[in-house]
Amino acid sequence: MRTFNKKSGFLSLVSVTFLLSACGGGNVENPGTSSISPTPMIAASTNFNSGAIGIFTTGGTSNALVPLSGSNGATVLTLPTTGSFIAKAGRAAAAPTGSTFHSLTLPSLGTSNASGFSVDVSAEVGVAFSFTSKVLSFFSLTNFSELGHYTCGTSCNTSLSFSGASPEIGGVVLDPARKFAIFSNGSGYDVLDYTTPSTPTKLRTIPLSGTKVTENFGYHPSLSVGGVAYPLIVTGGYSSLNFIDASTGKVYTPDMATSTNLGGIASGACQVDHISVDISYNVAVLGCEFSSTDQGYLIDLNKLALNPAAGTYSLPTTAVLSFTLPAYEMDDVAVDSNNHLAFIGSGGYAGNVGYFIGKLNDPRISPLGFSLTTGSTILPMPVFSSTNVSNCTVTGCTPLTIGAHWYGWTDPHAIGAFTDSTGNSIVLWENDTKTAVSVLNMSELIAGSSLMPTLSIWYQGLP
Repeated sequence: MRTFNKKSGFLSLVSVTFLLSACGGGNVENPGTSSISPTPMIAASTNFNSGAIGIFTTGGTSNALVPLSGSNGATVLTLPTTGSFIAKAGRAAAAPTGSTFHSLTLPSLGTSNASGFSVDVSAEVGVAFSFTSKVLSFFSLTNFSELGHYTCGTSCNTSLSFSGASPEIGGVVLDPARKFAIFSNGSGYDVLDYTTPSTPTKLRTIPLSGTKVTENFGYHPSLSVGGVAYPLIVTGGYSSLNFIDASTGKVYTPDMATSTNLGGIASGACQVDHISVDISYNVAVLGCEFSSTDQGYLIDLNKLALNPAAGTYSLPTTAVLSFTLPAYEMDDVAVDSNNHLAFIGSGGYAGNVGYFIGKLNDPRISPLGFSLTTGSTILPMPVFSSTNVSNCTVTGCTPLTIGAHWYGWTDPHAIGAFTDSTGNSIVLWENDTKTAVSVLNMSELIAGSSLMPTLSIWYQGLP
């Protein structure tokens, strides 16, 4: 295992103790309690960026809303109970069994397949969008029936232009506290009020050039800047990194000094493709597309300053950290805000395929960076075998149809992270053919478990 931080600027082999925050402020917001989720859960890659997989819990059971291939629509994947799913998954002779599927039919999407999801656990509401539709479908997390829908108007008349698609709606995030549904489109971003999910209403359109709309944008529901709590959209794209106040629609672009400090982000060496936010440490993790130098970036949001009058923001050089990833085109990003583990996996244009995991420092008390990583060599996904593939009798799930390698679905990036009931950080990562989901125990993998790779990682076939 290796360490990397802003102060040293290079990898070292010293041992580092994990840092836990003892500071006030910046804590993860409690998403609320309800009959569906008696224990608060952080699904950082679902609620705090616009990735495709939505995750929620029901009495300790983990459920994932997963888009499927072709005309198969979407499914609700209920994984084995957390006790056997996680605590025994890394210690069993084979992958756990007991996964079940529930069909998800959303009439308002018509023949358009769901491309991605976001969830509000406290309200027991989910939302789905499709790259080929102008509709957002709101549905119940208890019986998976559609509650209502919203049809995007003129904001969606222009399609976005992503490397993997040209969607009318590019991604969505639900803010459970404010009941905001924030989605990207060819005009920028729209914000809805879904307090009554049967009749969601538009609050505002936020104009922004399509080149500044990230394929998978990040979100912080309550970032304290100058004593004010902002619901901040974190968006990038080509040669840009911008912040948007979702409550007012105010867009903040970098001032002149910050443009220089952003380095490869502003120059275009990093085309920001996927952003996920640790909302406890207030760190944004950026995955870059087509980065010739295999870069990723960390942004310390604790040092963000906003100038509403000028519409600009500033970040010092100490708040921007470029780090080298083990391979080209690693831009599938998921962050668990409880254990502060960041997962970065190979995207759809990757050469060497695999993943990297890093444990974030708390930048309020330590240099911005990772206290521990899985190293400078990409970790390959294990070979498919009877010991790590679950439910291979499900239609479309055999080692042959899954493929000989694994990288993420292109757009929207199909990845999600959550903390299980035993405290482990888990990533769900869908493959490029949408035939299976890999289940990775980040906590075991970064600790260097002797059981890895085949028992800390297993595969779940999809219908």
